[in-house]
Amino acid sequence: MESGKMTPCLPSFKKGSLVNSWLHGNSGMRSQDYITGLKLQFRVIETRSQKWRGRTPQNPDALLCRHCGHSSGYRETAADVSQKCLVTQALIIQRHNKIVRLSGDDVYKPDLILIKDDTAHIIDVAVPWEKGTNMHERHERKTTKYAQLTEDVKALFGVQNCTEGVIVIGARSSWCPSNDRSLKACGLHLPKKFKRLLCRCFSVCQKIF
Repeated sequence: MESGKMTPCLPSFKKGSLVNSWLHGNSGMRSQDYITGLKLQFRVIETRSQKWRGRTPQNPDALLCRHCGHSSGYRETAADVSQKCLVTQALIIQRHNKIVRLSGDDVYKPDLILIKDDTAHIIDVAVPWEKGTNMHERHERKTTKYAQLTEDVKALFGVQNCTEGVIVIGARSSWCPSNDRSLKACGLHLPKKFKRLLCRCFSVCQKIF
């Protein structure tokens, strides 16, 4: 919910050298994207809900998403535009697929399954809007979901072992610490430089605005 008070720094961003690496002057970002990124983190992006924060418009439609609000009923908040808006779905999918492509670029990757040696690794990518503990909750929920598929995957690909994991990267660039556990289970080591690259996939989110 967007309110009249300045949103405090979320735990996802506080003291996060990895997720905040793009803030450094050598990030290579355009000035416009840099400013948009800051606005996204502090939830001050110019949306209709932000414009009316602390007030109630006489016409409730003034809060609806200008792109799809009349058909979807979604309010125009930064979270809804970057996660749910029907018009921006192509960009939302592009953001998701970019992380998938970067994560599995060097291995055989049929959909969400990576094959290395005699082991299959089920990997899913999630890009939620950072809010409280929802990053960890999304990670645990998806890990549990895909754990049910291990036997089927082993039979399908003729491997002896199967692991499951999730890579959760926030829409505003945060890195879920639980990702490291998933990567370790899959035998994947991503250097900090590469993790920063994955977190910077939120530049696709900036295009939405």
